[in-house]
Amino acid sequence: MFLGMIAVVVLSILTAVYALTEEKEMKMGKPHHYGCPCMMADDPNKKEMMEKMGMSEGMMERCRMMMHTRIEVDSPEALLAIKDRLALTEEQVAKIKTIAEKGRKDSDALLTAQQKEVLQKMAGTPDTMMKMHHEMMPIMKKMEMKEEAMEEKGKETTMTGQSAKKEMPEQTTCPVTGKPINKQYWTMYKGKKVYFCCPMCKPEFDKDPEKYIKNLPQFKE
Repeated sequence: MFLGMIAVVVLSILTAVYALTEEKEMKMGKPHHYGCPCMMADDPNKKEMMEKMGMSEGMMERCRMMMHTRIEVDSPEALLAIKDRLALTEEQVAKIKTIAEKGRKDSDALLTAQQKEVLQKMAGTPDTMMKMHHEMMPIMKKMEMKEEAMEEKGKETTMTGQSAKKEMPEQTTCPVTGKPINKQYWTMYKGKKVYFCCPMCKPEFDKDPEKYIKNLPQFKE
């Protein structure tokens, strides 16, 4: 539980840094990745596809943990994650580590053997979102290449003149926040792609998709 909490702190930092990097890349004309493996791992319908792409069950479990763990800024693991920023003394660090270790042991004592088996699958997987991101880069690249190939095929079909269907308006804003979309973050709903501005919006969208799709152009007649 505490490992997931510290991971979310890192996720927040990574999201901000990654957004700045993407903005710079957009100005330079660099391509973007079209999907986030961690977000897709949260969708049971995509499990088989992720396995084919090389994502282990342990990594998928780790992603689910990171995506849904809420962290309090004064929790032991959070304080230790930014101990330098807080200028914690050696005595404070030692005491906080003791508190964190006791919390882990207390939590572990409450778990059944079957529950511990689920956690054991995560042994050896990246334990922070930053490490997970680097591990996922090859998978993200595969997804990008596949998406580009599909888009290229779609362009060729259009140029043949075989279809005169009216073009579907493109989605430009996130259904959750109303901010400009980032095509790296998306999900499939009713056979159509829904894009978000950041990875945090998908869990909110999943709570009540019908609430958010009413203003999306791809769901309008």
